[in-house]
Amino acid sequence: MNRLYQSKYCVLFLFVLMLGSICLISQANAAGNQQPGTKKSEINGTVKDAGGQGLAGATVKSRNGSQATSTDANGNFKLNLSETNPVLVVSFVGYLAREVPVEANDTFIEIILTADQTELARLR
Repeated sequence: MNRLYQSKYCVLFLFVLMLGSICLISQANAAGNQQPGTKKSEINGTVKDAGGQGLAGATVKSRNGSQATSTDANGNFKLNLSETNPVLVVSFVGYLAREVPVEANDTFIEIILTADQTELARLR
């Protein structure tokens, strides 16, 4: 009879141990499925013209990733990055596209775009 109780407790102990391991693994997966060496970060910013006006509808995307967004009515954007050494590519019709590297501790970036003079000359 004593061995029967020992085997039941042993099975119960293994079950609890397995359940705890499953919980730990699911918590790790919920934290994000990142590749080793990558870091998820959120970058906020604004895209403006040379006069300081926000550019609504400018495209802001990660050069090497699949993340992209457009600026709001005031030229503001928010983008989640999940790559190491990200570079933002910013473009807007009538302006020269610009590549902006994001530093590790950057949380806000102000990007000034320059009017594309060749496009303006074509319109004249």
